[in-house]
Amino acid sequence: MKLHCYRYLLWILGGIFFLFAVAFYMYRAELLPRLTFGDAQSRFDDEAYTLANTSYFPSIDASLITGLPCGASGERPLAIMYSGDPETRPFFAGIAEAGFVVEMAHRYPSGATRVMGIFDCEKPEFVGPMRGGSVDFLNVAAAFDAVFVPWGGDSITKGLLGDDVHSHIDCSGEVLPVGSARECFRRSAQDIPLSLEDRAYSNAALLHERAQVLGYDAFNAFSGYVHRGDLALNERPFGGRLTIGYLNNFGVSYVYNRDLNRYERFFEGVAEYDHNTGKRIAPRNIIVLKTQKVGFTVEDD
Repeated sequence: MKLHCYRYLLWILGGIFFLFAVAFYMYRAELLPRLTFGDAQSRFDDEAYTLANTSYFPSIDASLITGLPCGASGERPLAIMYSGDPETRPFFAGIAEAGFVVEMAHRYPSGATRVMGIFDCEKPEFVGPMRGGSVDFLNVAAAFDAVFVPWGGDSITKGLLGDDVHSHIDCSGEVLPVGSARECFRRSAQDIPLSLEDRAYSNAALLHERAQVLGYDAFNAFSGYVHRGDLALNERPFGGRLTIGYLNNFGVSYVYNRDLNRYERFFEGVAEYDHNTGKRIAPRNIIVLKTQKVGFTVEDD
């Protein structure tokens, strides 16, 4: 009889705990509501305007990449590979928090591109959708002394990673060292279309911890950029558009916003936003490198 009473008591206590947990979750949800699209954009505009119109003073903990205050100053960044496929662009998560973003042609002459985000200060818990990286991206990651984080890659790149030419975490599990299910995972959620359920995502904060467990150098050997403040509003140009010559449905353009001193990014004419925060993707600086593919022959002596 006593045993049954104890069981009933445990069930009652368990039910009370479950109801408390649900109530607490709903309470937190009210305290921390998800930003609406309009609220996120308004917050971005306010932050960008303040940053663009405040005198710049170098900080001792400044990011080596952006020059802005950074609690993780001096730590090795992560170079995370993003898919460049057109259907994934509206779902780029965390990209607006990267200190530096690299986009380049991926499969010549198709025009397809891939994107890599260099994360030093910010380490979003949700980044992606990810894809493999080529040797070109690996070289850029090495230039920043960043831990390279692809989801697979071509045979040449995987061969180099297998030879341990550079610190890396392969989220596909094909080339050691690899991440675990905690750092690298496949996303299936209500806000991701069914067609993208098999796309890979990662947790940058856990990837950073994983790099430390693997024994990679903790401090960044990248020498950093020289930084200066923004031009005063009356010295900035009026308008302007920069179009990048990518081919076949991969058109990228930037429209200059004078008030914010930023370049608002468009993909195939559609404004791009960070899927995590809803904030506008609008870098402060753009570097364009135009290269030419040169043929060569090998002669046998």
